[in-house]
Amino acid sequence: MNETIKQPKKSSASLWIGIGISVLSLVLLWQLIDVEEAIHEISTANYRLVVLGGLAQVVFLILRTFRWRFILKNEVTWSQVFHIQNIGYMLTMLLPFRLGDLIRAFLIGKVKPLNFMRGASSMVLERILDLLVIVILFPFAIQGIEELPDQVRIAGNLFGAAAVIGVVMLVVMANAPDFVRRIATLLLDLVPFMDTAVWIERLDGILSGLDSLTSFKSTAYLLISSVVIWIPIIFSYWITMLAVGIPANLNIAVYTVCIAAFGVAIPSSPGQIGVFEAAVSLALISIVGQSISSAAASFGIIYHVVQFIVLLAVGSLGLVAQGESFGSLIQQSREISSQ
Repeated sequence: MNETIKQPKKSSASLWIGIGISVLSLVLLWQLIDVEEAIHEISTANYRLVVLGGLAQVVFLILRTFRWRFILKNEVTWSQVFHIQNIGYMLTMLLPFRLGDLIRAFLIGKVKPLNFMRGASSMVLERILDLLVIVILFPFAIQGIEELPDQVRIAGNLFGAAAVIGVVMLVVMANAPDFVRRIATLLLDLVPFMDTAVWIERLDGILSGLDSLTSFKSTAYLLISSVVIWIPIIFSYWITMLAVGIPANLNIAVYTVCIAAFGVAIPSSPGQIGVFEAAVSLALISIVGQSISSAAASFGIIYHVVQFIVLLAVGSLGLVAQGESFGSLIQQSREISSQ
């Protein structure tokens, strides 16, 4: 394969570190809650609301498809993008080292006129946009939560400023790639142990994925659509919180979404098991109080299980639609990562 991203080999040590963090998160969660009460909350939850939250997660995936296809300049059919996206998310949930992302780039790269590098760079832009949305939402969310300490509010304002700077940097990178390469080359040449050519090649991969930011109209579309994409997830959090009896409002839901996004960035076992539950539980306890600790844990467990079911369902559908098999994709991911 001529066009690949050099994927560093992952050692088994990193996998065990992630599993260890997940185990520690579960132990922390165990100490925070009354297990019997949490089981009761799960058994008595309003599962009509839970199903509604699951449907909102499907809407989230549908909206993400429109954005990814736009980043790819609409050169691939909507159904191909939808199915390949979902295969990747399912495998990321099931496999270590975010191999689902690698497989997603590989699958979309097989669709003409795309290639592996364009698929990978488009996913880099996706992640940057998602991070920007979370960073933008965070300072707005905390404004309506009186219980938060001043340090959190200060951090929220700093995140907001960072988001503005991030957007400006992305637009500059997209519209002045030659300038960015020159600056990067100068800086890399100052570091003796850095291979300038290798890092510039990686930078080119990122820059190629920023083509959608080269006009005001497309930039505005990506920023607005990125915010809209997260509305179903905020709704899903909120409705699932109500399902277990948590007195949630919009601010609480948005705040929890942001904390969860920061939390799952920590290395963990596949699917962020334990880390996700601990992150959302701590977020809810910090603003509602220790009295809802068991309900908070039950929310995290129910939401995560529903997410797993949704991704497994749409990912399996994607495998059938694309004529792929789980085993063959695992083998292909190993071959790509070894190159």
